[in-house]
Amino acid sequence: FPKWKNNYEHLTVSFSEEDEKILSKLSDDEYSKTLKEIADIYIKHRTSGYDLENEVIAIAEAHIPKIKIENGKKRLPHLHIGISYLNALNHTQLRTAFYNNSYISDVLDKYIAKKYGLTYIENTNANRKKPDNIKDRNGKEKPNKIETFRKKLSNELKNYNSKNEIEKFLTDNGLKWKFAK
Repeated sequence: FPKWKNNYEHLTVSFSEEDEKILSKLSDDEYSKTLKEIADIYIKHRTSGYDLENEVIAIAEAHIPKIKIENGKKRLPHLHIGISYLNALNHTQLRTAFYNNSYISDVLDKYIAKKYGLTYIENTNANRKKPDNIKDRNGKEKPNKIETFRKKLSNELKNYNSKNEIEKFLTDNGLKWKFAK
């Protein structure tokens, strides 16, 4: 590897007790397929814009505890995903564009929870990079406009249930937008 500060990123996808109950109702094949699909979604998200077959080196491992309780603590299933920053095609560094974007990561978490009927728990990870607040002339902090807008938009969109409703809301409010695949 070249001398990069980091050579890979690691993600842990945790499941709640409720999720464990939902997943345990699946057949072994469906359970494995679901975990693989979830890992694939995260890998595709983190490496969007790269050819998965030729440029991306990634691995996912499911930890399904056989011993469900250890030292009085419940052990829950989870996934470990590792994504190398080495572009296998040309030996340059992959740029995982959404790594520090908590808004996009939260949207992805909500998507997976909805798609697979799992629970969504808001990520309160203190390590996530948050935009700095800006100070006015008197040194008083004022909220970051982008973060404020995202929160307002996120709260507003909670009331809509279909793509058409969201499209109408965005258009009616004069917002520029496009749906990504």
